[in-house]
Amino acid sequence: MTPLLNKTPLQLRLLFAALVVFIVASCTPEQRAVIEQINNERDAAGESMLVPHPELIAQAQLWADTMAAENYLRHSDLLGEGIPGGWGVIGENVGIGEDLSAIQAAFLDSPAHRANMIDPRFDTMGTGVAVAPDGSVWVVQLFAQYSPGSDAEEVAGAGVAAGVTQLRHGAGLD
Repeated sequence: MTPLLNKTPLQLRLLFAALVVFIVASCTPEQRAVIEQINNERDAAGESMLVPHPELIAQAQLWADTMAAENYLRHSDLLGEGIPGGWGVIGENVGIGEDLSAIQAAFLDSPAHRANMIDPRFDTMGTGVAVAPDGSVWVVQLFAQYSPGSDAEEVAGAGVAAGVTQLRHGAGLD
């Protein structure tokens, strides 16, 4: 296999696109809906889309599950833990409501929450959605800005290779 660094810019863009498709495909339908809502809002504001990151998704899901189980809405005390190092800026939105649409509307009506969603410094995101026994929906949105050469970029590079391998295997090309 050709090392990732020996790829042309077009090959790298195609690999990156494959990784994004692979990551989004592995999300729950609720997580995909949140990712889409955020990126639609960013597009409307003239900002670039956020790339979902598997470790931010896992951390956001863990926090959403924790809050739903404890029936207690709060920001994480461990916001920067459990995600790749190298981030320069990190943010979090947490919410509870009867459904995703109601929570998203509340986030958009809140200047601070909307600011997190469209902050031009962020380039990466993760989201978690949990449903409590009473039917309430709990959402966590994590946002991060990573610099080139950070741990997250290395993880993404490894994810590209794994995603392409899985795509090739699924298509019977290996």
